[in-house]
Amino acid sequence: MLHKIMVILFFVSFMLFSGCEAKVQLPNNLVVKAVFAFGDSIVDQGNNNDIATVVKCNFLPYGKDFNGGIPTGRFCNGKTPPDLIVEELGIKELVPAYLDSNLKSEDLKTGVSFASGGCGFNPLTATIVSAIPLSTQLNQFREYIGKLEGLVGEEEANYILENSLFLVVAGSDDLANTYFTAGIRLKQDIDSYTDLMAEKASEFIQELYNLGARKIGIFGIPPIGCLPSQRTLAGGLDRACAKEYNEAAQMANTKFSIGIDSLSKKLTQSKLVLLDIYNPLLDLIVNPQKYGFEEVEKGCCGTGTIEVPARQGCIISTASVSSAIGASAPHAYTSSKHAVLGLTRNLAVELGQFGIRVNCLSPYAMLTPLATNVLGLTQDHQKFENAMHKAGKLKGVTLRVDDVAKAALFFASDDANYISGHNLLIDGGFSVTNPSLGMFKYPESA
Repeated sequence: MLHKIMVILFFVSFMLFSGCEAKVQLPNNLVVKAVFAFGDSIVDQGNNNDIATVVKCNFLPYGKDFNGGIPTGRFCNGKTPPDLIVEELGIKELVPAYLDSNLKSEDLKTGVSFASGGCGFNPLTATIVSAIPLSTQLNQFREYIGKLEGLVGEEEANYILENSLFLVVAGSDDLANTYFTAGIRLKQDIDSYTDLMAEKASEFIQELYNLGARKIGIFGIPPIGCLPSQRTLAGGLDRACAKEYNEAAQMANTKFSIGIDSLSKKLTQSKLVLLDIYNPLLDLIVNPQKYGFEEVEKGCCGTGTIEVPARQGCIISTASVSSAIGASAPHAYTSSKHAVLGLTRNLAVELGQFGIRVNCLSPYAMLTPLATNVLGLTQDHQKFENAMHKAGKLKGVTLRVDDVAKAALFFASDDANYISGHNLLIDGGFSVTNPSLGMFKYPESA
């Protein structure tokens, strides 16, 4: 139902099908030969299935309402917007993933999806989760054009591209994952970050146009603060919509609109439309009864409150040695690390029923840009290490980032398949006692 609303919105906004009823009857002078999709999970038809990324959904309960209840890698319970659009246009029933090993030559003529769940306009977004970045999606599109030309000839290939719909859906992960979750907000304000998003979006659309795309629909960012996962992570105890997240989405959409208006004047042969997804979906969330909905706070699959894998997997949180002791740092910092540990243990209980292990890593101080910045020692790494050695208990050894990474690999491996709710202190024994008490004298050498 939600996706159908998006499809209807697409056709209304595109202003190509005015006065038509579904199934869509196109004007005599308008031909839509194919539908192509680029971007993130909303239009990923299964491209992530066989790549090395944690962002996958080719397992139940995803696809539970799809043909035969089969999970295909689509990030929903049924069909996606590209599927519904090609069906409405009478082109075909489903849009396949470009990387689908069963992709048929005939599918190349009517459109495919290059999208990858976890991708964003900011290149860093795809890198964080090992998704397929937009730059690679463009390269795959170039490869596709070569295949299409080999199949139907250059002239017919150009005709297909000029008379196709191109869907671009990205930006949500840039905000929800990269900015708010991965810590970019600590280094960059939201205004400059959304400037970057809009700049990258314009660059991508320009590249797509250069490759032959003419009718391009760019989906705006939805009210991401109201997504079930973001309600859980940032909506407080009552799981309300995260206001800051929604405001960021609105800011990005405003800048997308300005950028697309500018491109429309520059790319005179194009038809560019920014599809307002934010307001219709927010209205649906605020007034669910109006649309025939009863539940708007939970997702379709898993717990409905946060994504969960198929009865397996692990979550690893990171705190610090301050999660286990007091007086090692300012109270605000210490309490936040205790909170991370508390969340870890709660999730271990909540998600254990799904076969998911949840553990926490709590390392001692180590040489990282964040640590040296906080202590004002960005130019004197040796002084930082000397201070950590003096305060530490385990002499002759220096904690490195790789040591924490190895501990994470252990938690993620089958060797830890019955460890959950555990806080692993990587502190060289620092937390065993509090040296500030001065109760014991230690020899200079053993």
